[in-house]
Amino acid sequence: MKKGFTLVELIAVIVILSIIALISTPAVLSVIEETKINNYRNSMYGLLRAVEEDHTASGVMTTEYIIVDGVVEPDIDFTGDLSGSNGTITYDENEKTTLTIDNGTYCATKAPEKKQITVKKCP
Repeated sequence: MKKGFTLVELIAVIVILSIIALISTPAVLSVIEETKINNYRNSMYGLLRAVEEDHTASGVMTTEYIIVDGVVEPDIDFTGDLSGSNGTITYDENEKTTLTIDNGTYCATKAPEKKQITVKKCP
């Protein structure tokens, strides 16, 4: 009696594994994309917090912070990832913030009347 698998059995296993891979790949890619978006959103919340601290703690009440290639002007104490990001954070007369920043892949926005930062894939 021979021990081993027939060619048909091996092909059946390969087909089953291929089907499992086809089903699970989009789900895994979706989780990875959502994680990247959440990471960028968290960086934006950290940046906003650092800007608000600078705005209230410094003697000079800066009303606009400009981000060019990940560098914030005027300089603030922020250690998050802004690689390639460009945009602005502004304060209106009621101390409400507006945020519009993108890094070429994700676009982050916050309206003055909102507390949440919205992050989407840039068009």
